[in-house]
Amino acid sequence: MKATITQCLILFFLVLMIGIPAATCQEISQDKAVWESLSSGEKDMYRELYKKWKALPDSRKAELKEKFERFKRLPQSEKQRLSDNFSRFRQLNPEKRTLLINRFKKWQRLPLEEKQRLREIFKEIQTLSPEKRQDVIRRLKLWKKLTPKQKKILRGRKA
Repeated sequence: MKATITQCLILFFLVLMIGIPAATCQEISQDKAVWESLSSGEKDMYRELYKKWKALPDSRKAELKEKFERFKRLPQSEKQRLSDNFSRFRQLNPEKRTLLINRFKKWQRLPLEEKQRLREIFKEIQTLSPEKRQDVIRRLKLWKKLTPKQKKILRGRKA
């Protein structure tokens, strides 16, 4: 069974937010004091997460472990920023979450050159005054409403 991005993020951040080191439920149960301090709901949650973890292919487990190790090496401020972002993500309604996940997947599929080009455009936009930025956003919205034929005509004018 392949875990979804959301499931993996939930696993990662639940372990992170609760403050228990990344471990399987069996490893947690070996430390009776820690396991006994958990509520029954937390224990059930860890049992379910353990089942999902066991179902992952070894390659996916290795990937997630490596990402978690990288996360542990981040400065505390960056960890907090990621945690805050994840909390905001969890509070989104399902439609907005799906939209965000789809945009992320689309971004992941872009060629490196296109990502770099878009990052440069974003940096440029950030240097604009708020008024100019709003003007760019307004023009982009208008552009998106144009038909392909209208866009082609406008592009031809600039050439």
